Amino acid sequence: DHRDLHSFPTRRSSDLPYGRRNGSLGASSASASTSRTLCGPACVTKEVVDGIALAVLFAVRPFIPDGRYGPFDFFAPRSLWTAMIVVSAVGFVGYFLRKYVGAHRGRVLAASFGSLVSTTAVTAALAAEVRTSPDRQRDCWYAATLANVIQLPRMLIVLGAIYPTMAQAFAIPVLFGTVGGLVLTYRLRHRGPSVQTDELTSQTRPLNLRSALAFAAYLAAVNFAGSALTNEYGTSAIYVTSFFGAVLDVDSITISVTDLVERSMVSHDVARLSLVLAIAANAIVKIGLSGINGTSAFMKNMALSFLVILGSMAVGLIVMAI
Repeated sequence: DHRDLHSFPTRRSSDLPYGRRNGSLGASSASASTSRTLCGPACVTKEVVDGIALAVLFAVRPFIPDGRYGPFDFFAPRSLWTAMIVVSAVGFVGYFLRKYVGAHRGRVLAASFGSLVSTTAVTAALAAEVRTSPDRQRDCWYAATLANVIQLPRMLIVLGAIYPTMAQAFAIPVLFGTVGGLVLTYRLRHRGPSVQTDELTSQTRPLNLRSALAFAAYLAAVNFAGSALTNEYGTSAIYVTSFFGAVLDVDSITISVTDLVERSMVSHDVARLSLVLAIAANAIVKIGLSGINGTSAFMKNMALSFLVILGSMAVGLIVMAI
């Protein structure tokens, strides 16, 4: 059908809805399509290249040694490679969510779903975004805080599935921490300017391998320090092992401590404090990553978030002790 394109009727300004005539809806439409407008064929090429690179990271993983090496067996190549994959995948998915769903909504969705896998990776990915786009700091702070709040009820679900009695014993600190964190996220969401458009230019990459490598290197360094101290104080020191064992993964310590409670090797009080220390250790790592992958301002913001969350959990512990 080769009809003359000029034969199609054109709509006059007066035919458009009031909002479109005055630019309100038009601005919204332009905002929603900002990513595609600023990120043409050059972005598509980089998206394909980065997608292939991410697939290679997954394909190589089975060939990475699965043991532990170095002093105190601190170096676990496959675990660190997996950490690189997770933080890369979180950033990759977040890129496309921001592109097709919108800046703020896409970022929050990526952080929320990513928190079910690794809140550390989510925090590192958002910190990297702040480094490249400082104007998005408040939005990234909000998303990172929300992801770390979600971690608390996730822990409680893990506890409930393994040992319901322990879940009941830890419920009040988790409730206080969750409420405190949600209050902070509410204030962040409704105060201050928020970036309404997400300008994905030809310089924006879905995959940030530099940040992923920095993430893995930092975790290796912290794991070395934790392994050395644990070796010094002994594995029987549950507080030490909980603190340093949660550097990479809070869930592993949750399961370990729960197992000790189930075997009557430690009390519920000791287990509660051990889990709070595990969350605190994990928070320290994330604060460090916020500065290494992001900016000093973002690191201070995340320190405030964890201060609110951990402070609220401490209040919950005090309430239980009264």
